[in-house]
Amino acid sequence: MLLPISIFPMPMEPVTFVILAVVAFTVAALYSNLGLGGGIMYVPALIMLGGLGKDSAVAASLCLVFAGSLAALYQHRKAGNVDMRLAGLLSIGACSGAVLGTMFNLSISEETFMWLFLSVIVGLSVWMTYDLYRGLRPDRDDDSRMCTPYLLTSMGVAVFGGFLSGAFGIGGGAIMVPILIYLLCRHIKLAVGTSAATIVPTTAVGIAIYLTGGSGNMDLEMAEQLLILAPTCFVGAFLGTKAGIAKLTGKHIKLTFLVLTVLVAVVMAAERLI
Repeated sequence: MLLPISIFPMPMEPVTFVILAVVAFTVAALYSNLGLGGGIMYVPALIMLGGLGKDSAVAASLCLVFAGSLAALYQHRKAGNVDMRLAGLLSIGACSGAVLGTMFNLSISEETFMWLFLSVIVGLSVWMTYDLYRGLRPDRDDDSRMCTPYLLTSMGVAVFGGFLSGAFGIGGGAIMVPILIYLLCRHIKLAVGTSAATIVPTTAVGIAIYLTGGSGNMDLEMAEQLLILAPTCFVGAFLGTKAGIAKLTGKHIKLTFLVLTVLVAVVMAAERLI
């Protein structure tokens, strides 16, 4: 028996759908503690397991990231780990970048997208490896960085984070967290929570453009599937953040991100080259 879910090119086997739901829940639970949306895992899963094209995979990933980020934001705000003022400033740049990134994705081929996505993953892995090698800075706020030059620079860099979100469906947190830690010198848990707050409007902008883009990237049939997977991500992020918010240190967060990212890079590279 096949599930009559029509956003996929062919009806999906029940076991495939269950695996995809488990992946979505697990990714949401883990990445909610990293300040990332999880799209860096959702997109490959939707393409390799679900058989979606790049446009549909990115659009679907943004919806899943949006759902998970809402739950993570609630938990982080409850723990006092969100600076809404900073989130608002960074969101201005990120939302602008999301518009550019979405239009860029709509203009490139499937093969180009896959190689670019793999390049982004490899780049993030190299950066995080270097960051762990050189050691963590003291995990505390430095209010001397909360001045106009640093804030304007951070908003400018956030445009790139938004671009990655719109182009590759990854949420943008991989750029937002480093901005908050290294440019604005916020402590790691505050950076993670504030990043979650910026992801919500950034992904919403990307979703809106895919809905109105006129190229079939999202439609009502896709929404049927997301009614099942989006709540799964919401619950996963809610429970994952609640469990990990008081236990994970900055080093734990970075190591988890690195391991998961390298795993995705290896799987995607193998699929491209073998």
